[in-house]
Amino acid sequence: MKDFSTVLIPFDFSGQALGALSYASQFFRGQSDKRIIILHVLENHPDAVEIRDIQQRLQAIAEQYQSDTTAKISWETLTGEIPEGILLAQQKLQTDAIVMGTQGNMQHSSKAATNTAELVYNSECPVIVVPETEADFQLKKLVLLLDQSLLKEPEKLSVPLALARQFDAKVHVLTFYQDEASLLAKGDAVEQQLAYYFDRFYTNHIFVKDKQLLEGIKKYIDTHDIDLFAIIPNHHATKGPVSEGRLTRLLTMESPIPLLSIDL
Repeated sequence: MKDFSTVLIPFDFSGQALGALSYASQFFRGQSDKRIIILHVLENHPDAVEIRDIQQRLQAIAEQYQSDTTAKISWETLTGEIPEGILLAQQKLQTDAIVMGTQGNMQHSSKAATNTAELVYNSECPVIVVPETEADFQLKKLVLLLDQSLLKEPEKLSVPLALARQFDAKVHVLTFYQDEASLLAKGDAVEQQLAYYFDRFYTNHIFVKDKQLLEGIKKYIDTHDIDLFAIIPNHHATKGPVSEGRLTRLLTMESPIPLLSIDL
């Protein structure tokens, strides 16, 4: 995968959306020929006066944040439903990724949580979910949650590799296992595979025994200094069993740090 050069930000004027825009602005700081597209979805069929007001507000936001980044900031509006409209816009605009803000530890029953989880679950491009409290961008340490089956699909690893190259970040690979019998990636072969693929950005492969995967991930995040936690959802894999994406949905709503969900 090429470096991220164009990102789409779903924007509803909330603090979470402003946090995502701030994150993306810093993401591209000092880089030329990059684009940030702010997208506002009009759900309630506003009249011409309301549309003009929204467009003026979007233009003001774009101008305000333009001074914080070398990327070109533009905006778009469309009429439709969330998250379907966002996904259609991403395909039409062919952005490399979606960057969206969340409250962090969202109430699962809320409409915002449902829309965010559905967007991440159904997106056909990488999505970075940024909790409002983590709007300051930094990428020095990226942790990739990986199981052995995904090593057979190296194209899925191209996204964390592109980010590592773009920001000179270290890549740590994390694998959870339930018992010794199910421990994946024993021996040197997999270690050599990872070291070869991630090259100088690769740091280590960490194995953690934990039967409760979600709680194990949250505990690992809480006890380690991580800038971005990356997952490759099983429901996006082309080989192996297909899951219902429960882990992806829960992490989307509960991760206290920026979460990268990868699909290609």
